Amino acid sequence: MGVAPMMVGARRADGSDRIVLDAQAIYKKYGDVVALNFVSMSIRRGEKIVILGRNGAGKSTLLRIMAGIEQPDFGRVSFMGTHMGYVPDYVPRFPGIRIIELARLFASERGISFNKIMEILEKFGIVNLERKIDHLSKGFKRRLMLALAIAVGSDLLLLDEPFNGIDPEGRQLLHSVLDELKTYVLTTHVLSEIPKGATTLYFMSEGKILDSARKGEPVWISKRRVNGERVHQLDYLYLVFGGEGDERIF
Repeated sequence: MGVAPMMVGARRADGSDRIVLDAQAIYKKYGDVVALNFVSMSIRRGEKIVILGRNGAGKSTLLRIMAGIEQPDFGRVSFMGTHMGYVPDYVPRFPGIRIIELARLFASERGISFNKIMEILEKFGIVNLERKIDHLSKGFKRRLMLALAIAVGSDLLLLDEPFNGIDPEGRQLLHSVLDELKTYVLTTHVLSEIPKGATTLYFMSEGKILDSARKGEPVWISKRRVNGERVHQLDYLYLVFGGEGDERIF
């Protein structure tokens, strides 16, 4: 797996309003499985969005389509920015490549400052730039991918389960960096991973957006089980977005 997954962007469109990415009526099917069922989402500059949902809810598919890595069966995505960063929920392989070589490649291909990349790598505790990426632990590989995507995604950053595989120190560093970012979309299935600076929360299940909330607004999530299966209706568990919570709700 090469560099492309984190460097490709969705189609760019002209636009002068505050929307940086607009996804409308996105439908995606894999065989008989509907991954996204006419999902729409508009992301505005300065908005920090968290998509909350269990594994298989469609979160990763939505981010891949937003990033332009996959195409929807129906619907459209318009990106009104210039630079988008994307981190998938897996760690790409870079056989034989050193950290500094990958950083220089990013700077050259994306036309961004090499010093800016170095600054962000240092924030994530990545200082030995001569190390080969294959020799890094999974946690440090995740740190590296996050740092490079943040350097690239000046207009919009897409983060798919970014806390997976990150050690406690890395989690604190990521939360600190997220506080400084302007616009991002982050997916997770754990309440405690919602950054404090997040402004908008979406709930996904079975390829649909169940509900959304701005910070401070109440939301309802069902945890009731029917025949051993969770039924996700907005009528049972009362939460206030922005409050404390550390349980898995999906």
